[in-house]
Amino acid sequence: MIKFFLNLKYLILTLILIIIFFFQLPKLFEFEDKIPLIKKDLQKSYDIQLESYEKLKYSILPSPNLSIINPKFYFVENNLKSTDGILIMSINLFDIYNFKKMQIKNIHIKENKFSIEINNLIEDINSLIKVKNKFFVSDSSLLIHEKNDEITKLTNFNYDNSNHDKINFSLNFFGNGFNFTLNKKKIVNNFLVSSKDLGLKCDINFKKKTNNFEGDGKIELLNSILKFKFTQDNERLNLEKTIFRNNNILLNLNSAIILKPFFLIDAIINLEKFNVDKKSFISFLNNIDKFKYKRKINGKFQFISKNRLFNNELFKELFLNLEFENGNIKINKSFIKFEGGSVFFSGELKDFGDYKRLNLNKQLIINDMELFKKKYRITNLVNENKNIEIYSSINLTTGKINLNEIIYQKRKLSKTDLKSLKVKIEKFLIYEGILNSLDYDKIRIFIEEII
Repeated sequence: MIKFFLNLKYLILTLILIIIFFFQLPKLFEFEDKIPLIKKDLQKSYDIQLESYEKLKYSILPSPNLSIINPKFYFVENNLKSTDGILIMSINLFDIYNFKKMQIKNIHIKENKFSIEINNLIEDINSLIKVKNKFFVSDSSLLIHEKNDEITKLTNFNYDNSNHDKINFSLNFFGNGFNFTLNKKKIVNNFLVSSKDLGLKCDINFKKKTNNFEGDGKIELLNSILKFKFTQDNERLNLEKTIFRNNNILLNLNSAIILKPFFLIDAIINLEKFNVDKKSFISFLNNIDKFKYKRKINGKFQFISKNRLFNNELFKELFLNLEFENGNIKINKSFIKFEGGSVFFSGELKDFGDYKRLNLNKQLIINDMELFKKKYRITNLVNENKNIEIYSSINLTTGKINLNEIIYQKRKLSKTDLKSLKVKIEKFLIYEGILNSLDYDKIRIFIEEII
């Protein structure tokens, strides 16, 4: 009996040694000559074209795998490229001994640097989602660029399609973490986005037709809610019945986003409520002006409001017609209506990099002077309707105004009068701050001085 157990002990020990030897022996193999087979399987199973690499090595833990060190590859069906990091291929151990029958079980792309062209972003994401075989991405980065210009870089990029009906990925953008989940269903797919850092929740439902997508969505960000319906047809994304609301803003809009050959946005925005603090609004405009990629925003924007703005009695009705083109802004025929009159204006804001110039033509019409005086508490004007045309340009960098011409009641003002008005306008708009143009009492005082 004792002899039996001794033999059993040696048998078990021998078996363990054989297993260890079986698992460790591939470390002695030369895998470099197997690269053509690996390339073939990567392209067939994962749409990956391996261009170059630094090293190929075998590891037993956590399961048998081959690791490609610092690979350079791209996905054949899209423009997603990758460099550096590690590409880990999980394989069946027996395939190591019969490489021609090798099949990659899954891949893990780790600490890689991805890059993608923004003009193909939607198509590339769609083609990536279509890859059915299991693969993971972890601790990687994603650079979004246009040709040779970097637009933004996303960090801590992770991706997991191990569940056939659900794809999870996450990333970090400007220090804020975002989580994404795509639930794939037969008819309607569901896309979820969340960010605890920003208090963001996004829920989008969409279904694919023959050549397009359509669906609806709801986005919650802190105390703000955005609801919309959308359709995507070829190179055009249409947003319809879009409503944005919070405690201070209520707007609805319809817009079209053209993705190719150039990125353009056409939008009509109806402001039903806009009770925003004036200082916050000016700060928002300044941040837009400093936005690094503002020259990429091209298209037409129409702002319409028939309600009081900024929680005061200043504006009765607004129509602002803007056209963005490579950092410049054209102001096409626009107007502001107030009690007793209107201001019609047009012009262009040119951004030369070092300085900005605003060319602005205005026509002030007061067609009910009695109502105008009563509303703005002005007493030193006679009850005579006014028609004033102003042709000017403003160097926004230096704060200097050039009054080219003013026609007051069909009469051109003299150079002396223009010089006097120039001083008053520069003081009102530039030296005392742009907030004056939104201040009810200061506007009243300014009108008394110049009319």
